[in-house]
Amino acid sequence: MNRIVKRWAGIYFLFQGISGLVWWSVLLIVPESRSVFFPVIPEIALLGFWLADFVFFILGSLLLGFTLIAGFSMNRLLFGAVAGGIVYAGLYCLGLSILSMSGWMWTILMIGASAITIYLVWVCVNE
Repeated sequence: MNRIVKRWAGIYFLFQGISGLVWWSVLLIVPESRSVFFPVIPEIALLGFWLADFVFFILGSLLLGFTLIAGFSMNRLLFGAVAGGIVYAGLYCLGLSILSMSGWMWTILMIGASAITIYLVWVCVNE
């Protein structure tokens, strides 16, 4: 695969992981912020997927980003785990938005992150 494409994919995954870390930090440190994301659902529904998000979205994205930038060999299992975790989170947000009729901006961002992740995984795995 083109080294430049790999590097940009790595930068994207690092950005994605850091963004997820910032988002969860705000949710946990500033409880009032939770109502901005999904104002009509119980907090437990929003906070309930923190562990999966931390493992797949944050740690997985960061690890994948470092792997791509450092030029290590491609690990299809890592690509699949990160993509699956992010797509799951995007679909979870979509389900919350459909049920609550709120939080659409955040859902659109998650669906966008899911689409970009799927595309980058496809490009990187099918080199």
